[in-house]
Amino acid sequence: DAPETPATAAAEAGLAVSVTPIQGGIFDNPEDNVTDPDDRTVDIDTTQAASIVITAEVTVADDAIGATAEVDADATEEASAEVEVSGTPDPTTAAPVASGEATVQTGVDVLAYCDDPAFGAPPPANLKAGSTIDVFWIWFASSEQYIQDHLNNAIYEVSVNGDRLTNLPQYRQPIQNFGGDFAESWFVPYGPLEAGEYTITYRVSWSQQIFDGYNYYGPGSNTFAEEGTCTFTVAD
Repeated sequence: DAPETPATAAAEAGLAVSVTPIQGGIFDNPEDNVTDPDDRTVDIDTTQAASIVITAEVTVADDAIGATAEVDADATEEASAEVEVSGTPDPTTAAPVASGEATVQTGVDVLAYCDDPAFGAPPPANLKAGSTIDVFWIWFASSEQYIQDHLNNAIYEVSVNGDRLTNLPQYRQPIQNFGGDFAESWFVPYGPLEAGEYTITYRVSWSQQIFDGYNYYGPGSNTFAEEGTCTFTVAD
């Protein structure tokens, strides 16, 4: 038998799931649009999601930040379905604890541009001195060739409190097929961290113009560079 897809799993439960690529690069992510029988729609950011359980509410388990967010879909049907969504979690690193007392943690995934709430990946809130993090970011394109064009021309400048991350190619993950598009990600270890305030600065520019299947980037385009930040505090 063919493997069950998100669409078929949801259809069996009387629900509808569609994967719709949103045009753009790192700041425009694919989403799952989950519609309940009463035509109410909940937008799910699947760039970090590992699974979606559709019952009377929609639960998104976020591997990258270790948090679970519940969105009330106000569904009236009792039917339910579990939908597996591919993402880009790093299997070798830990996710931060969502809340609670600060603890020493190892390999906590921190999105380099987490200050942008659109990504749904807030900064860690309970890191204690001695913790280590993995700074990560993602690039999307509609084909593997467009991913390769990006890799051939991208100039990344990513720093933690002014300390620039280096040797980035060795931390690049395999290209993944994601919702009809392709995704490339980097997970760069940093630490151990001392107590204090931290700011990750992220910037990508290109030596030549590229195309991601939707928009142009680099010299001569409307997007010469993309930038973002992530700020967080490490406790004593």
